[in-house]
Amino acid sequence: MYTLPIRTAVVHAWGKLRSWTLSGHFHETYMHDLININEALSGLPLQVEFISFEDIKNGALNHVDVLINAGAFGTAWSGGGCLERG
Repeated sequence: MYTLPIRTAVVHAWGKLRSWTLSGHFHETYMHDLININEALSGLPLQVEFISFEDIKNGALNHVDVLINAGAFGTAWSGGGCLERG
C-alpha cells in the first residue's frame, strides 16, 4: 500500500483515547465531529495519528506536517483549559 510522506495529526482533548470512531450508524451520529473527521480521512494515503493538547505541550508537533483541529468552541476540540491563552 502506498502512503504519502505527510504526517497528519488530529488533535482533541482525548488524544489516542478517542481515536476510534463512534458506535452506531453514521446517520445517527453525524453531529459528532470525530466521526466526520474520521470519514474524511479514511482511505487517504496519509500517516494519521491522534494527539491530545498535552501531547502538543510535550513536543508532538515536531513530528507533524498537518494538524487538524476542528469543531465548535467550547468542545473537546477547542482545548478548553488544556491550552493557555497568550
